[in-house]
Amino acid sequence: MVLLSGALSECGLVTGSSDGVLHPTFERGGLLSSAAPLDADAAAPLDGIWDSYTGHDVLGSSLVVRRSPGYLSIFGNSDATYAVLRIGCLDDGRLVAEGYYRTAIDDTTGLVRLFLEPAEAASALCGGRTYQGDLKWAGHYGLGSSLPDTRLGLERRRALPARPTSNAIAHRGGCRTSDDCGASENSIEILRMAQRLGADRVEVDVQVTADGVPLLYHDESFGPLLTTGRFCRGKVREFTWAHVTQLCQLRFGEPVPTLEDALRVVIEETDLTGLWLDVKTVTGMRAALPLVRRWSEIASSRGRALHIVVGLSTEELVDAWTDLTTAERTECLVELSVEDLHRTGCRIWAPRWTLGPMSNTVAEVQEEGLSVAFWTLDEQEFIDVFLERAEPSGILTNRPGLVLQRSYLDAMSRESEEGS
Repeated sequence: MVLLSGALSECGLVTGSSDGVLHPTFERGGLLSSAAPLDADAAAPLDGIWDSYTGHDVLGSSLVVRRSPGYLSIFGNSDATYAVLRIGCLDDGRLVAEGYYRTAIDDTTGLVRLFLEPAEAASALCGGRTYQGDLKWAGHYGLGSSLPDTRLGLERRRALPARPTSNAIAHRGGCRTSDDCGASENSIEILRMAQRLGADRVEVDVQVTADGVPLLYHDESFGPLLTTGRFCRGKVREFTWAHVTQLCQLRFGEPVPTLEDALRVVIEETDLTGLWLDVKTVTGMRAALPLVRRWSEIASSRGRALHIVVGLSTEELVDAWTDLTTAERTECLVELSVEDLHRTGCRIWAPRWTLGPMSNTVAEVQEEGLSVAFWTLDEQEFIDVFLERAEPSGILTNRPGLVLQRSYLDAMSRESEEGS
C-alpha cells in the first residue's frame, strides 16, 4: 500500500482522506495548464477498443477508451484499473492527455501523461479535422506522486461496438466512500464524476428528514463511516433539514445533498442516461415522487434523455406503491419477485446477483418487453458469467469501469460470432 495522503511532491498535492489515497495531480496543472480544449466532435476517434503495446502491467489488455465531457477515461481488466485523463492541444501541435490511474481493488495510483501519435493525427484533431489512420498514445505512468517514468503505449484496435451489452449502473452515485474514488458516495461531486468512472446510469439512496426533505444518504443513521461532524449522530428521520446543513458533512467534506439538488445536477451537468432512486422508506418515497415527476418533465422539455425510476426494495414499499393512484406514480423498479414486478406495473426487475443468472426467468421477463438489472456485481469472473448467461439490460456495481469494459468486450464477441 502506497501511503500518499496529504503528501506534497514536485508533482503537486495528493488529495487524500485520513485513511487512504485519492489522486495525485501534476504541479500547477501540468502541460494542460496552457493547452487549448479539444473539440468534442474532433475527439470522437479517440473512443474505441485499444491495446497496450507497452506498460500493459498497469492497465491490462483490451482497453475500452471512452470520452465524457472534458475527459478521456481508460478502462482495463487488470485489477479493475482505470485512468481518468483531461485532454488538450499544445501550442506546438501536440495532443496531450494527463491525469491519474487507479486500481479499484487497492490504493495503487499514479500520474499518467500521454501524447497522441502520429503527429499528423494530433495536428488534424487539434485543427478540428477528421483523421482516418491508425492512432497511438505514447507516454509514461508513475507510482504515487512521482513524475511518470515508466513507458506506457496504447494502440487503437477498432471503434466501440454500437452499444455495450449491459449498461453500467454506478452504486451510490458513482462509488462507495470506502473505495476512495475521489468523492463521497451520494454526493453531488460523485454524480459529476460518474461518467468518468464508467457509468452510463447511477443509483442513489434516498432518506427523508423530520420535516419531509428527501436527501441522498444510504444508512438509516448518520455516523462516522459516511459523515463528519461532532453532533452528526442519530437517525436521519430525527434531524430537520436545517440541522443536517448545520451539523453534517459527508466523509470528504461535501454537504449532504437534497434529492432536488441531485436531480438538477444530473440533468444540467451530466450526460447520464438513467437515475435509480433507492428510496429507503414509504415516507421518503412519497416525498420523492413529486420531485421525480417535475424534474422528469424539465428533462423532457430540454430534450434530455434521462430515465428516472423509483426503486421498490421491500414488501412495505411495494404495498404502498400499489395503493397510490395512477396520477401519483412514476416509473418504478422492483427488487423482489417477478410477481411483485407484475403487481406494481413496474418495467424493470432488479434481482440480487446471489440468486444466480436465472437465464430462463430473465429471458421470460425480457420477452414481455421489460428490463432486468442485477445488483451488486463487482468481480470480473461473475460479471462475465452474468453477461454471457443472462444478458441483462444493466448491472449495478461499485466498479462501473470494469462492467463497462466487460460489456463492450462481450458485445464485440457477439458481433464476431454473428458475423462468422
